[in-house]
Amino acid sequence: MNFSKKKFKLALICFGIFNSPTEFFSQQTKGFKFGILAGAYFANNNTARIYDGYGYSSDKVKNNFETSSLNRKINFEYGGGNGQPDRIAKELAVGTNEWIRITEKDMPINMHYTPAFLIGFLGRYNLNENSSVLFNFHTARISATGNFTIETIPSTNPSGVTWKTENIRTFLITGTEQRFSIQTGLQRYLSRNEIFNFFVEAGPVFNMVKAVNNKAIINSLQVDLTRQYNEYGNEIFRARNMTGVDFGFFAGIGINLNTGSDWGVQILYNPAYERIGIGENPGPFVQHSIGVRMYKAKKEVS
Repeated sequence: MNFSKKKFKLALICFGIFNSPTEFFSQQTKGFKFGILAGAYFANNNTARIYDGYGYSSDKVKNNFETSSLNRKINFEYGGGNGQPDRIAKELAVGTNEWIRITEKDMPINMHYTPAFLIGFLGRYNLNENSSVLFNFHTARISATGNFTIETIPSTNPSGVTWKTENIRTFLITGTEQRFSIQTGLQRYLSRNEIFNFFVEAGPVFNMVKAVNNKAIINSLQVDLTRQYNEYGNEIFRARNMTGVDFGFFAGIGINLNTGSDWGVQILYNPAYERIGIGENPGPFVQHSIGVRMYKAKKEVS
């Protein structure tokens, strides 16, 4: 019976539940530690719709189709309106009267973000052997993509027979966005093992967002949707709701690895429930990230 108890206690020690303070934990003295993070960022698609070609009015209300950026750009500024050359027909390799002006049914409905590379700088203050206060700065440059369509008139031969019927063409619309976030919170180890330890963390997060560009791409033609000009080259419109500052809350769970060197490694999953302050009345949604942190784990010996 006593032998079984010893084996059970040994197993618990191996999993880092009841073992006594080790060299690793004795080195977690009070003081600041610094490090870096690299990982992947998965943005919630809710705010990707800001790049769908509609744009916003001067009072920050989303435009209808008639006043949308994509309509003005494709059908007028680049499509031969106001006496300007028809650059759309040129890209489609058709005549000026051989493509149909876009309508609301051609507008993008599938805007979404793609995963982005996340980098960050880590600051932490060890309160004791188990707990630390975190000060993290993260940034990611993310891309939104979707599709819109342009319809061309089917071509006919001299006998009047239609020979080209594939007349709905799909093109890309994109947006690029820079995000910054500042996390302040508390991290706590859930186990006490000198090799690896589970941890959790949580706290408030503050974010800053800036939409960098928004383009419609028709073959070699890239159409800037953030600004519009008249026939004299004067700017008559500039996109709005493209920057914002907001906040939310983050959490995290991960594994802390002691590498046996002056650097420790943490592998973590880091969701955040936050508002992203671009677009029209953005609600709070969950953003996801995964990453690897490297931080100075030991005190320098003088």
